[in-house]
Amino acid sequence: MLDAGTLPTAVVAGSDQCAIGLLIELRRAGIDVPGRVSIVGYDDIRSAQLAHISLTTVRQDAGQLARLAVQAAVERLDNGLDGETREFSLAPQLVVRGSTGPVC
Repeated sequence: MLDAGTLPTAVVAGSDQCAIGLLIELRRAGIDVPGRVSIVGYDDIRSAQLAHISLTTVRQDAGQLARLAVQAAVERLDNGLDGETREFSLAPQLVVRGSTGPVC
């Protein structure tokens, strides 16, 4: 991105770890985050909350996801493999912190 000459106004990374890596590299290059580029991650890992990182992220309830997975596994064990698939949907939550700003 830095070599391309033009930067996007925002980047959504597939994970908080990738977003934090990008945040660090942009800051090293003197790019203002979030003034020039906003960054959003996914997972809401603990380090995203650190004051010097303050990463905006998308959080999913990992505990609820684990409970649903265990429940589905137990049902499969109790009822056998019937070929039916189960689908679960958990609403994600946007956690706004300091790595995002208004579009310039």
